[in-house]
Amino acid sequence: MDLAQKKELLRQGFVQLRGAIPQEMCMDAVREVNASIGRVLHGLEHSTTNGKAIESHRKLARTRAPAILDLFHRTQVRSLVESAVGAVQDVDEAQIATRYPGFGTAACAEEQAGDYSYGDWEKYWHIDGLYCPEAPNNGVPKGKVYDFTCLVGILLTDLDDINCGNLAVYPGSHTAVQDYFKRAGTARLYSHGTEALPKAKDARFSEQAHQIKGKAGDVLIAHYLTAHSVAPNTCPFPRHAIYFRVQSSAMRHRNGTSST
Repeated sequence: MDLAQKKELLRQGFVQLRGAIPQEMCMDAVREVNASIGRVLHGLEHSTTNGKAIESHRKLARTRAPAILDLFHRTQVRSLVESAVGAVQDVDEAQIATRYPGFGTAACAEEQAGDYSYGDWEKYWHIDGLYCPEAPNNGVPKGKVYDFTCLVGILLTDLDDINCGNLAVYPGSHTAVQDYFKRAGTARLYSHGTEALPKAKDARFSEQAHQIKGKAGDVLIAHYLTAHSVAPNTCPFPRHAIYFRVQSSAMRHRNGTSST
């Protein structure tokens, strides 16, 4: 990562590195993602229990498939991250993040009412590694905070426009969130999880959410405290992305999971 990119990461709380992943490796990853979805759907065809569906979704979201982990370990991604934050721990798990057509739209508002509000998506920003009362199966138990150093996202789908399930980040929010919790303290993060997060105006975000556009193979590196959300997907195709939660070698506890 060059000096200008490091300064952008410092100032904005995120930086987008274009074309960092070879297309062949992106296609291998997409093949694994689609195969994983197929395996889950096949299993659900033979199940009549909601619990089975929840567990299948959790297994789909987490992966240790070589074609996915190679995106971090067998490309320049790790060295790019380490050029900004220093040595990092090995990554042994990734999140498959797929947002299907209709996600966050009026057509799916009723089905998604538990964790998403059509028309108000910008209000539902979060940081990862927190207990979520509306999604208690996100892997983070109440009373815990699984923080890390940086979020590393890899696009597997071309996103040429907004509202295609794009990741949406708030520029400069990492410092605003830091300042907010200096004032308010962090105790409620443990007891209330995501419900302890303030509204964007209360956290004093200086800019509105910025939807990330780009091509398959682009990499986004974001500070842990950078506020983010997911935009609706009004496009005809699903959005595929992979996320790694990367810890500095100085950190001693393990990653949590999220729903980016």
